[in-house]
Amino acid sequence: MTEFRNTGAASATPATLLELAGVHKYFNRGTLSEVHALRDVSLSIAKGEFIVVVGQNGSGKSTLLQAIAGSYAPEVGTLHLNGIDITHWPDFQRARFIARVFQDPFTGTAAGLSIAENFAIASRRGIRRGLGRALNTRLRSDIAARCRALGLGLEERLDVPIGTLSGGQRQALTLLMAVWQQPEILLLDEHTSALDPRSAELIIRLSKEIVTDAAITTLMVTHSLQDAINLGDRLIMMHRGRVVHDVSGADKRHLRVPDLMHWFDELRQIDQFDESTADFMRRAYV
Repeated sequence: MTEFRNTGAASATPATLLELAGVHKYFNRGTLSEVHALRDVSLSIAKGEFIVVVGQNGSGKSTLLQAIAGSYAPEVGTLHLNGIDITHWPDFQRARFIARVFQDPFTGTAAGLSIAENFAIASRRGIRRGLGRALNTRLRSDIAARCRALGLGLEERLDVPIGTLSGGQRQALTLLMAVWQQPEILLLDEHTSALDPRSAELIIRLSKEIVTDAAITTLMVTHSLQDAINLGDRLIMMHRGRVVHDVSGADKRHLRVPDLMHWFDELRQIDQFDESTADFMRRAYV
């Protein structure tokens, strides 16, 4: 197994790392196309938790991760990291503490730069840049060692442009780069959905190893119900910008795919009822 051990592993009684309180996020507010993407979201996330986030398209899953990363500031509510108010910190200010891996394997890396050069940039993420040489012999050796642990032979291709690699290879490297600085939080936003099944299986295995070995607090958005069952120690289901299910411990361990399908069916029935009611009201007042 690849080693990504973090000396700051969570204790038996993990403390709260991230606190979201009454978070609301709108898009196109005040217009006919207004979207209330997050509705009064409050979450307490402990150090070392691995949270899987599921929900229908448009339920607010990715918006939740983007709000945590700092891509969007909430109109209402607060976010605290280790007790510090980060509500209005932009994403670049949070980058030292919060790492992301996106759905598209070609996002977050520089396609024209080599594998080694991309790692050199990742090694300086969130750090004030000086005039020192970014890619020295020691760093290159460390990069090769980490790539060798993947078992993909990439340690022999450090000077190859990263844009020439397959999606699975690139996503594997992106994962390694994301945790290079041992972030407080790792955000995985449907990071296997653009991959073929074999590559997706590789990335899921690697993700589990990294999260488990390094004890990194992780939120992973996925459409795979099987991955939602197999991974993580807590599961959150979102619907219309709200958290409608939040299970952990024994309840999470006992969850099965049919349970999740039942929850989705209930939400679809609620949506159909709401649409029927709205249509009735529109016709009644015409």
